[in-house]
Amino acid sequence: MAGIKISALPTTGTAAAADEASTNTLGGVPTVKRTLAQLVIGGLLGTGPFVLGGNVALGANFISRAGTAAGLSLDTSNNATFSGNLTVSGTGTSSIAGLFDISGASAGQIKFPATQNASADTNTLDDYEEGTWTPNQGAGLTVVGAFSSVGIYTKVGRKVTVSGNVVGATSVALTAGGIITSNLPFTVDAAVPYIGSITNNAVTAGGQSYAAGGTTNLYGDTVIAANTAIFFSVTYFI
Repeated sequence: MAGIKISALPTTGTAAAADEASTNTLGGVPTVKRTLAQLVIGGLLGTGPFVLGGNVALGANFISRAGTAAGLSLDTSNNATFSGNLTVSGTGTSSIAGLFDISGASAGQIKFPATQNASADTNTLDDYEEGTWTPNQGAGLTVVGAFSSVGIYTKVGRKVTVSGNVVGATSVALTAGGIITSNLPFTVDAAVPYIGSITNNAVTAGGQSYAAGGTTNLYGDTVIAANTAIFFSVTYFI
């Protein structure tokens, strides 16, 4: 049987063929006990939710649509298991009352949309992103030779951590209080500046960096004399 659409069944009926004989009924209709390639729930099932209890294995194509507000309930206390891909569509809230375990050997990943869907709820994680960007030459740098740079960032919700370096082919130096780069990957929260660190490539001189509130500017608080590269890092909120 390739599939069965429950909404299309009559409210009464007789048992199916012997190899599909039922020991349970749904809405007065004998149900099958052989494996279904696809189960489509197309309408309301009584006045409550559709409940799967016990040891339930759902294959690659399990589709629930046009259900009640209560939706689909899986009794995980009795080990309900998905063996394929589960897609939850719609704008309602899906709830998991117990432990959500993604520690399996081939699991461990949660994917967020490319564009953040921001939440005002303080307990809701609404974004995660890893990336690279190219820091530009800040006004506080003196560069001799070709300028180059590398930057990486990780964003978790409103929290952004960046690190990178700016390089002069011959040398690069920083004035006290000068801008290292003016194009941080996300605009800094306007409330306060955020403090990080800077050092030269030989780790013989360094100090604090700070991301200025309401801007994309990263400053250094101390003089870094001419050397090959300046390294920086800072964590800030947006």
